Amino acid sequence: MAEFKVQLVSRTPITPTLVANVPTNANNPLNMNTNRNGMVFFWLKNSGGSGANITFLSIGNCNQGFDHDITFTVPAASERIVGPFPTDRWQNIDDGNMDWTSAATTLTIGIFAVSTSTITG
Repeated sequence: MAEFKVQLVSRTPITPTLVANVPTNANNPLNMNTNRNGMVFFWLKNSGGSGANITFLSIGNCNQGFDHDITFTVPAASERIVGPFPTDRWQNIDDGNMDWTSAATTLTIGIFAVSTSTITG
């Protein structure tokens, strides 16, 4: 399984790293305990010739009072950025992870958060 890590964005430029999605029946985990209270954003890049779906698995209620997953489609040869994912809705309390699934072999994923030193400095 691919290893996903949050890349911190600050006033110092970074070279973003996108990791290939590994399609499985299992969820792809991202440990939320170290990730800025869930204030993370996903950069999704689809290099394929058709749309690629990704589903983020909710564990809590949305602001309308319902617990539902969110599925996004990244169009062919396109990129999308989505987030944030607050921990009260997206963090699995059993293991501290945020989980998502995607069967797309053409999807690469980067995960980003604002560095706290940028906010305070």
